[in-house]
Amino acid sequence: MKLSKEQTSKTLEFLDSVWPDPKICGVCKNTSWNLLEMVFELREAAVAGQQTEQDSAIPLVAIMCKTCGNTIFFNALAAGILPEEDS
Repeated sequence: MKLSKEQTSKTLEFLDSVWPDPKICGVCKNTSWNLLEMVFELREAAVAGQQTEQDSAIPLVAIMCKTCGNTIFFNALAAGILPEEDS
C-alpha cells in the first residue's frame, strides 16, 4: 500500500520524535536516508503441517540508507500511520 501525503508526513514526524538527529546508519555511519513511501507486511512463517493465523501480518514502514542500502523497519501501528484494529 502506498502512503498518502498525510501518512508520509506522520511517518516523518514519528521518526523525528523517536530517533534524534543525527540519524546515523549502523552499517556505514552515514546520515542520509530515504523514506520508502509504502507499507510492507511481515508475516508469520508457515511451517509444513502447522497452521498460522490468517491475520498475523505486522504492517511496517521503512527507511533506507542512501549510501549502503541498510533498511530499518518501524511498526506502522505504533507509529500511528495506520489505525489500530479492534480486537
